[in-house]
This record gives sequence, structure tokens and C-alpha cells, in this order.
Amino acid sequence: MLKPYSFYVKCFKKEDLFAGKMHALLFRKWKNNVKGRDWYDLEWYIQKGISLNLTIFN
Repeated sequence: MLKPYSFYVKCFKKEDLFAGKMHALLFRKWKNNVKGRDWYDLEWYIQKGISLNLTIFN
């Protein structure tokens, strides 16, 4: 039988994920070709009222 084993899961705050998404929107190498999923995610974060963690950009 299979035995259970321990593992770690990285957890991120939504504010940090929002900052990562903003970084992707602003600093992609191909600036004129933004992915549709990025716009969808941006709208989702804004609608949910999630604040942007600006310390990620420093």
C-alpha cells in the first residue's frame, strides 16, 4: 500500500499575485502583444477589490 508522505506547498497572498500580474502586463518583452488572460486577471483583481502590493516592484 501507499504510505503518506510530507510535502510543502507555497502559498502567496492575492496582493502579491496581483503585483506579479501587473509586472507581466507592464514589463513583457513584447509590449504590444499582451495576453488576453492578463487582461482577464487584471479585471478579476480589480473587481474583487484586491490591493496591489507595490513593494514587489522595489
